[in-house]
Parts: sequence; structure tokens; C-alpha cells
Amino acid sequence: MNILILGLGSIGQRHLRNLYHLDKKINFFAVRKKFSTPLLTNKNEALNGDIKKVYNIKYLRKLDDVKKEKLKIDAAFVCTPSKFHVDEAIWLIKNNINIFVEKPLGSSLKNINKLCISILSFRNQWIIEL
Repeated sequence: MNILILGLGSIGQRHLRNLYHLDKKINFFAVRKKFSTPLLTNKNEALNGDIKKVYNIKYLRKLDDVKKEKLKIDAAFVCTPSKFHVDEAIWLIKNNINIFVEKPLGSSLKNINKLCISILSFRNQWIIEL
């Protein structure tokens, strides 16, 4: 199974840890603007270690790299700042990737209609935490 995580802050790392403990065979991919990320505990304390090595994560610079590298992503977790959630969710849905979106859905109502249309137009599985 291939899982994409957008955002590796405290919430993204919590999902990463939980998924890893459920199945250590999952292939993890992460979209990162910068490739240095501290490894965090459940209490958000920094640990020594390289998150990329601990979880064998392949970093991507942008969402379009998923298509460029022809990756088959089974599900994505949207854990970026909320102002990016809606646009990222629309991109994932349009590219037939199942999604989990962290709360809040967004920082404004901008593009919510586009998101609703995308949800109704494609056959993805989606969970939006409210």
C-alpha cells in the first residue's frame, strides 16, 4: 500500500506513526517544501533521528510529482496548514486518490463549492474531519 502524507508537522507525524504501527510494509511518500523535518514524539518533543530514514519516506517537492513519477497512491492524508486543505483535496480527488482531510477543512469558504463538485464527480473514498 502506498500512502501520501501532505505535511509532516505534529499531526502528519501522528498519522504516520499510527499507520506505521498498523503495517510496517506501507510505502510512505510525503510532499515537503523543505526536506529537513524533526522527528517528533506523541508529545511533540523532538527526537534524535531522521524521520525519512525511520519511516523510509520518499519525499516529493509538490503534488504534481505524484503524476510526474506515475505513483499509484492508495490514500492521502492532508495535514498541511488549513489554508491549503481545500485545493489539495480537490487535486487529490481529481487524481482519483482517496483522502483524509484534517480539521478544519479550510480557513475560508473559498473553493468549497469546487470541492463539493469534485466529491460528487469522482468515485473516491474521503473522510473530512470536522
